[in-house]
Amino acid sequence: MAQQRKECENRAALARGVPSLPALEGRVSRFGLMKRTTLIAIAVLSAFATSIAPAQSGITVTSQPYQDGSPLPFAPPARPGASAPAPDYSLKTGQPIHLGLKAWADKDGWMLVWQPTLSWKTLRDARFEAADASVAISEVIDILRDEGKPVALRISNGNKVMEVVTTEVRND
Repeated sequence: MAQQRKECENRAALARGVPSLPALEGRVSRFGLMKRTTLIAIAVLSAFATSIAPAQSGITVTSQPYQDGSPLPFAPPARPGASAPAPDYSLKTGQPIHLGLKAWADKDGWMLVWQPTLSWKTLRDARFEAADASVAISEVIDILRDEGKPVALRISNGNKVMEVVTTEVRND
């Protein structure tokens, strides 16, 4: 009777997928495939497998393919906020150009030195889109040079000084 009970327990252990040492020993000795030391190693492994068996750890095994559940709640993409207003680099009709450029430089923390002895006036309103005053002033000086005016711009970024110089050749 004890023998039948032991075999029943061994079959139950095998059915659960976690064989006990006597169950393995009985199977192995019938087929003559393993030695006793291997059985001890298997017993240790089966004890480890028993401690993490699926039924005890809450893990269920199914033959169904994995399907992702509902998506995780992510934050909505950030709305594009109001971008910083572009600096106003504009010249008014009839205004001396050097005064407008000095105002731009002062507003952005630059010092503008105007070397030419004369200045020109704008014929109509002009607006320049630039990241800062040095870029806007550089654009204005390029326009003046393209019109044949004898001016050039020197920029010292380190100490934030811009100097408008004349390129006119004199025979004094």
